[in-house]
Amino acid sequence: MLALKDEWGRILRAGEAYGVDPLFLAAIRQAEAGRPGREFGVLVGAANTYETQVKYTANTITHYLFDYVGNPTNRIIAAGHHRIIYNSRFIEYTARRYAPIGAGNDPTSLNANWLKNVTFHYNRYTRRGWDLQGDWPFDDVGEAHKES
Repeated sequence: MLALKDEWGRILRAGEAYGVDPLFLAAIRQAEAGRPGREFGVLVGAANTYETQVKYTANTITHYLFDYVGNPTNRIIAAGHHRIIYNSRFIEYTARRYAPIGAGNDPTSLNANWLKNVTFHYNRYTRRGWDLQGDWPFDDVGEAHKES
């Protein structure tokens, strides 16, 4: 697993700027685990730095939120402590668009694992009830720091 401690500030700022749960962005980052310039799996040519990757991803998720919530049959959430926690239907909706199975740019079918991996990481981060204040609260393997 990736150690996101050094990236958390940038993920948090992008989430706040675009109205996206930063823990969802962190889950995407963890699932994609892309090399430099492809950290979030964005394959658009202009998104070739960490900053453009995280901003493109956050902006994309914002568009998905608007599209999803625009359908009155969809309910995005359960209320979190200080933020919205995305439900499994929204995460599935995102997976079908962000990492479609069978996409031409996915010759090894890694997108087939995207939903499972993002859901795993997002649930692991959100079930802690963390309110997004302070430093990244997880160690390198994603477990919450223990308070003494």
